[in-house]
Amino acid sequence: MIYVNDSKIPSLDTVNMKNLIDLLGKTLDSLPDIAGYKKEKIIIEDEEGQVEWDGVKYFEGNDLIFIVESNWVNRNIVYRITLYSDQIQEGELYIGQLIGNVKNLIKDKVPTSPDGELLVKSNKYPEIAIQLDISNIPLSSPLCYGTNTLSEIPDSIRIESIIIMKQ
Repeated sequence: MIYVNDSKIPSLDTVNMKNLIDLLGKTLDSLPDIAGYKKEKIIIEDEEGQVEWDGVKYFEGNDLIFIVESNWVNRNIVYRITLYSDQIQEGELYIGQLIGNVKNLIKDKVPTSPDGELLVKSNKYPEIAIQLDISNIPLSSPLCYGTNTLSEIPDSIRIESIIIMKQ
């Protein structure tokens, strides 16, 4: 378990998606140290460089595990957490997993995503969105512009990142 505002430091083995969901709405200042990870405060900018917000990166060695972010409205409240490593898992749901292996964990209706991105949602946790790696899909494919149902997504597509966000 991740302990917020507590002197206990969990190990890598105890961090899971449910623990991270519990951090939503907490302050960035209260984020725990996690044994085995180093923590780095960052400032994040939008693509145009017009808006900034704060975040904290968690690393193991030089490998980025996840980023915790606020938003531009309240720069000290945890709004989003993005996982980039398979170290944090929810059963069979993890970075690099084939979508075909976890379709039973995902809602059938695919939410609208910006062109060039493909996101699906977790059945179990409404806070979890799963970004699929469509970087090798030709731009002429309908997948690059969206789809409506999970059945239209090939089983061979991998999970690129997992986004945990306030609803």
